Amino acid sequence: KKAKPVAKPVAKAEPESQPKRRRTKSFCERQLEASGLTIEDVTATVNSADGSEIQIPTFVRGGYDTTSWVYNLKDDEMLIFYYDLNGDLMRYASRGAVGRQKDYVRVRWSNPDLHKNAKGKGIKYQTPPNAQSKLYFPQLIRTYYQNATPLDTLIIQEGEKKAEKACKHGIPSIAIQGINNIGNKETGVIQDLQYLVQRCQIKKVVLLFDSDWDHLSSSLSANEMVDIRPKSFAGAARKFRTYVESMQNVNVSVS
Repeated sequence: KKAKPVAKPVAKAEPESQPKRRRTKSFCERQLEASGLTIEDVTATVNSADGSEIQIPTFVRGGYDTTSWVYNLKDDEMLIFYYDLNGDLMRYASRGAVGRQKDYVRVRWSNPDLHKNAKGKGIKYQTPPNAQSKLYFPQLIRTYYQNATPLDTLIIQEGEKKAEKACKHGIPSIAIQGINNIGNKETGVIQDLQYLVQRCQIKKVVLLFDSDWDHLSSSLSANEMVDIRPKSFAGAARKFRTYVESMQNVNVSVS
């Protein structure tokens, strides 16, 4: 008998290649990317709760419950953690909560129009209520301070991302939260600036304004002067000069 032919296996059609689903970038990642920054650029060497050194991004995904002002790492907003010159997480005591310290963390809202100020204007960046104004230090500045590296010029500018971007390109810079947040009448210049100037023997401190100093507000009322912003910026510049000159009282020669 002739052997029956063996049936050849039918070749299976190759499955159509499915395009890989791209991970949706968080609001924080998109914000950093728009400023020419990466998570690595904003990663700092800081002290953990047990005292050991860790590397951690200072900009992370997360949000705030604006009722309790407790932050979380789940919402798709952007949180900015503040660390001092020694690498410790900055903290603050809310009014009426003596001894109860909270982490100093700012938020950048993805939809400012959902968060209005007293004038009904949308808020982009927000600091927890009753938290004092503080300086933001990129890791480059923290390294200079800890190594007592002499610096000729220090730039102070509005915005944490701008300071990080400047430092990325080798321009020593720290951030303030607004043009009037360099100090106050009661305490003068923020103390950390004095410590930084002294330790790094800084000769010049430059306050760099945003380019919107002459922009008219879209919500300008009939009773407001059109030159309110230029006057505000000029006043901030004079106040800044006074604060910097006050460091001569502790034998610091800086201009």
